[in-house]
Amino acid sequence: MGLTPKKLWFDLETKSNINLKQRGAKVYAFAPSTDIICMGYHLEDHGSGLVYFEDATKLKDKLKPILKNWGNLDFRAFNASFDVTV
Repeated sequence: MGLTPKKLWFDLETKSNINLKQRGAKVYAFAPSTDIICMGYHLEDHGSGLVYFEDATKLKDKLKPILKNWGNLDFRAFNASFDVTV
């Protein structure tokens, strides 16, 4: 039998020159000025943290060491539709 996955909650914080409310999530997400600032997370039984990103292209490199040490995960997002779009 496999291990029950731990819940990993996360939330992305972004910045952009685009007005999200006026232009919508898709335009905001794909604008060249849009960047991910940080990701807050909470892993069940392991606490919370914050990862800052100087450049969104470095996201994968920042997350790799965190994810490989935590095993079987069930990802949860506070605003999933927006975070997936970004």
